[in-house]
Amino acid sequence: MHTDFESLQFTEKLCLPIDEAAACLQIVEERFCSEEVLALGGNVDAVGGFLLLIARSDTATAAAAEFTRSCDESPAFFSLALIMAVKIVSFSMNKALLIGLCLVVAGARNYLCSILNALKDLFFSAMSPADVKKHTKDSLHVVPLGKTDDKKYNGRSFYEYFFSHHPEHRKYFKGAESFTADDVAKSDRFEKLGNGLLLSVNVLANTYDNEDVFRAFVRETIDRHVSRGLDPALWKAFWGIWEKFLESKGHALTADEKAAWEALGTRFNDEAQQQLAHHGLPHV
Repeated sequence: MHTDFESLQFTEKLCLPIDEAAACLQIVEERFCSEEVLALGGNVDAVGGFLLLIARSDTATAAAAEFTRSCDESPAFFSLALIMAVKIVSFSMNKALLIGLCLVVAGARNYLCSILNALKDLFFSAMSPADVKKHTKDSLHVVPLGKTDDKKYNGRSFYEYFFSHHPEHRKYFKGAESFTADDVAKSDRFEKLGNGLLLSVNVLANTYDNEDVFRAFVRETIDRHVSRGLDPALWKAFWGIWEKFLESKGHALTADEKAAWEALGTRFNDEAQQQLAHHGLPHV
């Protein structure tokens, strides 16, 4: 029975960079929750080997790895190993030690998704505030602030991306409901809005390790938008769009950077929803 490890080199113990380990987790979530795998049923005739991954990092990003399902002999045969990452915080050093523990899943199919769901939060557990600040700031290098021609339109370029990929949200911009990306590119209004947005994101990234200041800035942001009638779910959804925008600039975010933006967006949304409730507005 042959197992395709794709780009992985199999050994009993394999240390992977954090971004590669997290990429493996994505494979786990996409492949092992698929209808195709669940249709194989609960009987596992063979479980071939396992991959023990130990990932050690100064960040609290969890690691995961998996075996590619093996179906050479029969569709009824498949092998899988899921790595559960456990974060152990060292209080004396204020960092996390990531230890990969191998979990070989072999048995009834109804356990599989429940296990994955239970572990999902562990795989991308919150990293330290200092690390969130570092990784979000690092990833902003593709859209620097500035007044030179190569920088002053970076904020506006977000709205060009936004209007191209999410035209359903143009309704929130009075007078620009039918704008295209080309219209945005010629707009002084969106140049100003874009620079304000980019400045705000930089403030959030730079203050993440000062939670009181971070949350105060979120409240002020919500206060400026109370009359806009925005769908409250957008305050969290924005950060996924922001990640895609950064990647559209030619920088593939690392797993650490994605985890950092996820942490920032989660805290942002938490405070945003509280402030919406404070104003008596719809919130989630």
